[in-house]
Amino acid sequence: MILCVVIGSPICVDSVSIALGEDDAPLKPGMYWTLSSKWRWNGYGTGDDAGWRVEREDWNDTLSIQEVSSSTLVLGLKRVGEGGFEASGSFIISGRRSDSWRIDRRYSLKVNATTFRGQDGKPIRWIVNVKGLSAPGSVPETWIDENYRYVEVQFPVSGSESVYAGGLRLDAWIVSYRNLTVGYWSGAGNPSTGFKRETLDYEATYGVLLHATYDGKYAMKRDEGGWNETETFVADTIDSNLKSFASIENANLTSITFLTVALVAIAVIVFTVFLYKRRGAKRGGRYGSPVENASGHGFSRSGAGVFRHSREIR
Repeated sequence: MILCVVIGSPICVDSVSIALGEDDAPLKPGMYWTLSSKWRWNGYGTGDDAGWRVEREDWNDTLSIQEVSSSTLVLGLKRVGEGGFEASGSFIISGRRSDSWRIDRRYSLKVNATTFRGQDGKPIRWIVNVKGLSAPGSVPETWIDENYRYVEVQFPVSGSESVYAGGLRLDAWIVSYRNLTVGYWSGAGNPSTGFKRETLDYEATYGVLLHATYDGKYAMKRDEGGWNETETFVADTIDSNLKSFASIENANLTSITFLTVALVAIAVIVFTVFLYKRRGAKRGGRYGSPVENASGHGFSRSGAGVFRHSREIR
């Protein structure tokens, strides 16, 4: 919308160009969020597979938006943590009954900004297209089926909830899926199989992963033995600046909206002053007091209206 007030020379305000400004893509370089993850697995066997094994890993994933363009976004991932295991019987590998390790890895992922898929064409777990995040929508995810094949499936949206990260409340959509998959352990090249349910929470504005859980129970039965497994995983966002970016964008929008309306109000005031001056000159009477009253009253009403309107927009 362009508003022009002609007073000798035109005063024009292009509210659209002021409000939109530069690139209004929601994802910005510098955004980050940190997920704290815990993975637990245990297995126990009978007969020829007698024994047990317990494994665990605890780590933090810090993800950051490094680059954003119309076609690609670059996602940085830093993973730091530690893990360990204890084992007995047939679950001992290379004579090791226990061990521990440190985790320190860094990745850089290129994501198609339109499809939100990686360079291999597969869905990226860390971020999805927000257009699919509304009931009864769904988002594509990668799943390992019972035949150890990587397949693409749809995780349907099951609801929404609030996720708290560092004391901040973030709105999220929940997607969930349950199906057959393979377990963690295998014997003679034969993995166990069973059902696993996975639930993911994606932030409603940016589509980034804020919370994840899965649990599975798997088994393998053989003539002379077999084993059972239990696997659990949970990840929670413990730190993020996503809310700060949203606040900055809202503040900028509010400031821009106020600036737009204020410029319009000033133009109207100037026009009103000019109009009174012209009328006073034609009548040959005094125009000082009426102009002061008009500008004062007009500014008070317009000013109050501007501020109320800005607060309502926020």
